[in-house]
Amino acid sequence: MEKETSSSQQMHICPNCGQSIPKAAIKCMHCKAWLKNPQPSSLRNEEDVVQANEQEKEGTAKTVSGGGFVARLNDYMGNTSPVDLNWKSLFTDVFKSHTTAEAEEIFISGTPTTTPLLKDVSRSWPHPWLYSRVLLMFSIAFFLLKICCEVFKNENAIFGLIFVGAFAVPISIMILFVEVNAFRNISIYKVLKMFFIGGCASLTLTLLLYEFVDVEELDFTAAITIGVVEEIGKGAIIYYFLKQLNHKYILCGMLIGATIGAGFSALESAGYVLSSGAAEGWDDLLATMFVRGVTAPAGHETWSAIVGAALAIGAKANGNQLSINVVTNKAFLRLAVLPIVLHGLWDSPLNQSLLTVVGLTILVWVIVLILVNMGLSEVEELGANENMPDSQPAS
Repeated sequence: MEKETSSSQQMHICPNCGQSIPKAAIKCMHCKAWLKNPQPSSLRNEEDVVQANEQEKEGTAKTVSGGGFVARLNDYMGNTSPVDLNWKSLFTDVFKSHTTAEAEEIFISGTPTTTPLLKDVSRSWPHPWLYSRVLLMFSIAFFLLKICCEVFKNENAIFGLIFVGAFAVPISIMILFVEVNAFRNISIYKVLKMFFIGGCASLTLTLLLYEFVDVEELDFTAAITIGVVEEIGKGAIIYYFLKQLNHKYILCGMLIGATIGAGFSALESAGYVLSSGAAEGWDDLLATMFVRGVTAPAGHETWSAIVGAALAIGAKANGNQLSINVVTNKAFLRLAVLPIVLHGLWDSPLNQSLLTVVGLTILVWVIVLILVNMGLSEVEELGANENMPDSQPAS
């Protein structure tokens, strides 16, 4: 009984996730957060250290227990850390109460005065929530415009409805990647510039590439061809902005890619919705908008996020240099092929059931979460670099 009391006194609560952890731990084995004030090694007794090591191993074992396909995918992507699919982190803070000041703090990040130093960048799993509020805002606006159209028969509100409906989910996903970017080094102004200019540029380049490609019947070969053309079109613009901003971290690459993919997706969806409404009427306009919105999380936003991460990883393997020869780098190619395959499968005749849609959605987010894991490992490596100047910004 005395031993149990002594053991319980050696535990304390992680300030990040609230789970019980050993007093000697310097990193939470549940949420992977580094403790701000770890107990000095000179004050730790041997039993504390043994218990901390055992629980750290137990926490690691839980992440590896995914095994099977996920573990093989993790290895293929070049992640040297155990599989750590922290699904809950994307939703745990969504249903919590947040202040306007918290939202504004996210929106003002990325400026010279609000970008944290590398030593201050969070190493813990992100807990995004603002994206849900942005989606709610768009949903309320859409509902009000729908009333204008259906109740008051105001045709002038139709284009507003199409705009809001087509942009709602892509922009919400873009904000999610803003929150996931632990470096907080890309401002909302830059994000919006990439969304509109990058989205339009990638759409223009893709249409230019289609001038050299003949796609008629949408069979499996044509679907893969579409995947190649559109991912190259977006990838070229992602490369441009990644090089211009000089943010070669994985999480930054994901944000840049997701932002350009979101712009592409929103503009494409608006076109599909408008065409559907003109050809088939109001009900088909709403149905097309609904389908495009619901399936957006498995589309251009996430495919392009993978491309952005692939470019950042390729640059790192290329001596931390983002040059055109990155596209021949094996680390880049192994990742860049994934969105092409996912895009091809999405457009192919194989994707004809809800089960396939759900399966492809889960698969793309497994890849995204593995990349987040790799991005956080990169943050840890930067933080562990003893030669890193304290004044170095996260750029």
